[in-house]
Amino acid sequence: MNDIEKDQLVDQSEQDSNDILGGISFDEKDQMIDSVAEAILNRIIDDERIKALKPLKGSIADSRRYDDRRKIEKNTNQSILFEDLVPRDNKALAASIKKHKWAKEYLDDIEILYEELDGENRDFPFGCTNISRRVDLFVKMIDCLRSLKILRRIEVFMVALLYQPTPAFIFFGTSGKRVKEETPLRLEEKMTQLGLEFLFLWSEKDFIKRLDCEYLSRNIKILEDFLKELDPSVGEKTTFTLQRDLDLGALFDLDNLLMKLKSFA
Repeated sequence: MNDIEKDQLVDQSEQDSNDILGGISFDEKDQMIDSVAEAILNRIIDDERIKALKPLKGSIADSRRYDDRRKIEKNTNQSILFEDLVPRDNKALAASIKKHKWAKEYLDDIEILYEELDGENRDFPFGCTNISRRVDLFVKMIDCLRSLKILRRIEVFMVALLYQPTPAFIFFGTSGKRVKEETPLRLEEKMTQLGLEFLFLWSEKDFIKRLDCEYLSRNIKILEDFLKELDPSVGEKTTFTLQRDLDLGALFDLDNLLMKLKSFA
C-alpha cells in the first residue's frame, strides 16, 4: 500500500467515525464518553455487593475526631488527615459480612474460642510475656477487653477482604476530570467501610505485630506477617502513614495496600 492509499484509508476511517457520531465535535465526543462511563459506573454501583461497601449515612460521626472536624466543614478545602477518619467501631462492616450464614457462623465461633483462650491463658494473645502476675486486676481486665476487641475486628476485616470487593474508595457518580477536583470532605464520603477499617488496623499495627499465639487464626497471622513486612523493626519501612492529608494520591496508596494485602493472603 503506497502513501496515497494510506492517506485515503485514514480519511475514510475519519469519515466513517464522523458519520457514526453525526459530525459531533471532539469536545462533545469527550463529554459523551464521560457520560457513558458515568452511566456504567452508576450501574455497577447499584450492585448489592458494592452497596455493602458504602459507609452508612452518619457513619462518619463514628470517627475519632468527628467533633473537631465539624468545625472545618464550612471550609471544604481544609485538609483532613487519615487519622481523623479512624472509625470507633466496625458495626457496619460486620453487619454486611454477617449476612452470609457461613461468615456469621465462623465469626461467632472464633469469638467464643478467643474468649475461652483469654480466660485460660493469662498471656493470650501474646504468648509468653514478662507481665507480672501482680499486675492490677482492673488494668488486666481493660487490656483483655481491648485485645479481644481488636482480634474480633481483624477477623471481620479479613473475611470481608477475602470475600467482598476490595476497593478502599469508590467514586460514586463521579468520573473523568471531576475526580481531581473533589474536596477532602467529598473524598471522605467516597471511602468504603473496608478502607476505613484498614485505617483502624493500621493505627493498631504495633499491637498486631506483637501477637504471638499458636491458637490465633490464619487470618490474624496473615495480617501480622503483612504488617511486619511493611513495617519491619529493622530495615526499610513503608511510607504510608495516618498523618497523611486525604487527597486522591493518598486514596490510591491506601487502595494499593489493600490490593497487596489481598494478594499476600
